[in-house]
Amino acid sequence: MTSTTYRSPLLDLPGAAPLQDTEALIDATGVAWHYGDPLGEQRRAHSGVVVVDRSHRRVVQVTGPDTEEFLNNLLSQKFLDTAEGFGASALDLDMQGRVLHHADIVRTAEGVLLDVPSAQLDSFLSFLQKMVFWSQVEVTEAELAVLTLLGAAGDVALPAAVVASRKVDWSAVERRDLLVPRSELKAVVAELRAAGVEPAGLMAFTAERVRALEPERAADLDEKSIPHEVP
Repeated sequence: MTSTTYRSPLLDLPGAAPLQDTEALIDATGVAWHYGDPLGEQRRAHSGVVVVDRSHRRVVQVTGPDTEEFLNNLLSQKFLDTAEGFGASALDLDMQGRVLHHADIVRTAEGVLLDVPSAQLDSFLSFLQKMVFWSQVEVTEAELAVLTLLGAAGDVALPAAVVASRKVDWSAVERRDLLVPRSELKAVVAELRAAGVEPAGLMAFTAERVRALEPERAADLDEKSIPHEVP
């Protein structure tokens, strides 16, 4: 799977349409930009709950007894003494304090999962693997996909296939990210739809992301960006 060849199986859902602007900087390759009613999909996030396909993101898994200390020494987020289910964002900075990678993270019983835009997977994974040295950790790509619930996510019973979830503090709408096995992506969404959770495209997610003042690496930041520009 690469950033240019990925095609989500959820693009087979009725009305699914990818982003047509091939020059857009928004990370949207391979997933639905909308399902035929982009404004209605965003409104449903405020009146109920929707599920957004963000499976184009890639997931890195770090496991081993030194996981917390290893990541704490490399990234901007504090990892020491974090409990299972802890979710946040973390930055990889260069020597001048400029942002190289921006990952969303969640603590699991086995270690830490970090998801990044597809285009950043290779460089981020390589960076972490090169920094292992004597640390007792294993750094691999996890075959997991990201789904996001927008709306009253607390009212939704999560499918059994969900490996991990994290709540993200957005003020205008509740957001909960789910990490699921890629092989179970269609089944998980089918189960959510059976429970009344309809799909919404990445356009609705992007509108809420902008409202929450959360930047996207390629679209909103550049090689000179510093942490103060990443809430």
